[in-house]
Amino acid sequence: MPAGFSSMMDHRPQSISDSEWPRTIAERAHPPPLPRPRPPSSIYSDDLPAMLDLIRQVSDDLWEQEDQAVAHYTGEIRALEDELVLYRRAWNETITVANKVIRSITLIRKHVTKIAAAETEAGKDWMAFWGIYQKSVGSHPPFI
Repeated sequence: MPAGFSSMMDHRPQSISDSEWPRTIAERAHPPPLPRPRPPSSIYSDDLPAMLDLIRQVSDDLWEQEDQAVAHYTGEIRALEDELVLYRRAWNETITVANKVIRSITLIRKHVTKIAAAETEAGKDWMAFWGIYQKSVGSHPPFI
């Protein structure tokens, strides 16, 4: 293990060896040079009006793209709402037809029951007219 390093578990202060001491002093006395500023003729020059114009153009382009996106999505929403209205109308008509069918079935069943009762009564009357009687057991009339 190099001098001055300790294991990950050992957190004791590290001592600098005699061979590293002159280098450490030299580094402190002469720090590395700072980066030089950019020259004014560079492509990175501070041309504020050009930068502001570029920022304005980018901002205008972004606003235009956002306006187009909003207009597009607004159109899609309108189309979907129109389609939804059509589906609702179709659904309401379906429910109306289903209600009419249910009412018709109920009415048919009611009349079938009335017809069955009338047919039974007519059969009894017809049999009585010809004098055909059935012996009754219990309290019901002796007709068929």
